[in-house]
Amino acid sequence: MATDKLKKDFSRPSLSYTKKEKLARKTIENAHKEKSEVEAKIGKTRAFQLRMPESYYKDLIEIKRLSGVTINGICLELLRPAIKQRLNELRKIE
Repeated sequence: MATDKLKKDFSRPSLSYTKKEKLARKTIENAHKEKSEVEAKIGKTRAFQLRMPESYYKDLIEIKRLSGVTINGICLELLRPAIKQRLNELRKIE
């Protein structure tokens, strides 16, 4: 019985060449729109090389392995509070 249902689900005729082309165009257009929307949300980014002891790097690799977050994401997560705190301290001094 289950195989009969499965056969019914896959019994639709395949798409024509023009429908495939139209679907491909829509998919590509949506991908470009999504990419530009993401870039607009992120804003400009810059590469930055960070020098650190090897033990810190190994710790970052361990965090990456356990959490699945990229090293860039981990660094941003760790640095953001410290940067804001330092900036606030410096503003109070002025």
